[in-house]
Amino acid sequence: MVKISKAKNSNKIFVLTLVILLILMTFMPNFTQAAVGDTGNPMDTGLINLYFGDPDYSPVPPESLMVFEETGTNEYDAVYIGSNANIYYPNQLLLVIRPNSGSGSVAITNMVATDVSLSQPSGTTGVYDVKLDDVTQPKIEFDATVGSEAQSITITFHQPKEDTSAGSGIYAFLPAPGQFTNEGIDTGGWGTVYNSGATTYKNMVEHMATTGVSLGYFGGYIVFDMDRIDNDPNHPGGYDFEVIGNAFSGNSEPGGIQVSQDGDTWYDIAGSFHYDDDIDWNYEVTYVDPFDKGSNESDKAPIPYYIKGNTSNTDQVATNAYHNHNWFPLSDNYITGLDKATGPNKLTFAEHKSGQDALGYTNTNTLTLSGVLLGGIQNGSTAAGAFGYADVTPGGDKIDLDWAVDSNGEPVDLSWIRYVRVYNAVAKDVPPFGEISPEVKGIHSITDTSGSGSTTAKPTVTVGGVTANLSNDSKQVVHIATGIQPLRDVVVTSTASNIWINGQKVNSGDPVSINVAPVGTTLVRVIVQDDTDEPYIALLKVTR
Repeated sequence: MVKISKAKNSNKIFVLTLVILLILMTFMPNFTQAAVGDTGNPMDTGLINLYFGDPDYSPVPPESLMVFEETGTNEYDAVYIGSNANIYYPNQLLLVIRPNSGSGSVAITNMVATDVSLSQPSGTTGVYDVKLDDVTQPKIEFDATVGSEAQSITITFHQPKEDTSAGSGIYAFLPAPGQFTNEGIDTGGWGTVYNSGATTYKNMVEHMATTGVSLGYFGGYIVFDMDRIDNDPNHPGGYDFEVIGNAFSGNSEPGGIQVSQDGDTWYDIAGSFHYDDDIDWNYEVTYVDPFDKGSNESDKAPIPYYIKGNTSNTDQVATNAYHNHNWFPLSDNYITGLDKATGPNKLTFAEHKSGQDALGYTNTNTLTLSGVLLGGIQNGSTAAGAFGYADVTPGGDKIDLDWAVDSNGEPVDLSWIRYVRVYNAVAKDVPPFGEISPEVKGIHSITDTSGSGSTTAKPTVTVGGVTANLSNDSKQVVHIATGIQPLRDVVVTSTASNIWINGQKVNSGDPVSINVAPVGTTLVRVIVQDDTDEPYIALLKVTR
């Protein structure tokens, strides 16, 4: 009996102790301090989350290349991790401070900025535009309070540095297999970026070459280093640069376009086909050299390829009688990325295997290229009237950086870019003439600033009779739930001169029927643009 009594008493003491511990834990600060040396963006301090960039949107450089490094108790170093970190550190960043619980609000007090200018967008809490002075260690210190808990935080920055390395003009050229690939190497033909004699580049940057380059089958590309192209609201119509091809009436060969600030992070220019059902945003082709590690230029054979790493999913690039040479790109003829200040840049859209050289492509017997595939392109007339692509419009195709999107198809906010990649976004043969392949003859930055500087007025948009809750801010993502029926009419009402619904140009009030997927979201992009104004863009995520 005594033993039983002791056991009961022990159990009572254990339960009581457990209850007390749970009560204490409930009222104890919820700090899970990161260890010294830990990095991240966002950074959880145990009470709040520190972000560079707006956490509600896909990050873009420089915020996407910033991390917080824990250096002490509630002390953080703001580190730039871009490949050009030895010559660049941003002088302006967006800092967002939020509770780590995801609910409630944070109070920021006792803010001390040393060699830092801070401003808060109107109507925001915990959001700061940070501008750094040109000194060694700018920093900010503040107290963050959530409920009854508080922390004192210090963030130290580095001295801003500007990347002053000069643009190289033509940065890379690697055509996929095609009729002009390896052709005209010594004579300045369509298969090379060099003039006759291979001593100078063709004058394609801020100019137009008489003979440009042909990009071959799907994925073949040219990359331009433009120094800087600004997304200037004063550019008429919002257009920021122009790509010159050799399109003419009835002959359009659409080239996809990607842009980057640093050569590491790339964004798609979402052209008019980008949200079509038959688009593949992650298409990949591996070409196989039929002669295994190169050949004489006179050797010719169809080029086999397989799709997305699936060796059973095969096809081939058919050759023709007009171009009697090897159509697989020989590495001696092409450049896939010039040296940057920190070393060779390996481009994300060309595969890099062990055994390849520092540029990511050698005379191996395979080559993998990737990009957005424009399905449904059967001939040149299919692309007539399209926008956001190269070699579609006679005289040149104007591109707006506001059309840039991330891998989820959501708009990103790019104030400027440095690199432009143009690539073949079509996988189609047209016998007996050969593959559909864009030609590129030049690229121009738009410097005209006679535009209005204003954004086109917000439209009214309904989906299946449900009105989208749009704000006045362009490039927003809006969720809208409509009825259970799969087919829904999208109607845009606007006084703007130009209205597009998923790339289809319409008049104000014209319905466009979309098929809303039964599961997940269906994307609908609306663009309205008036005269010399910047466009107003909204991406609708429609569910049913």
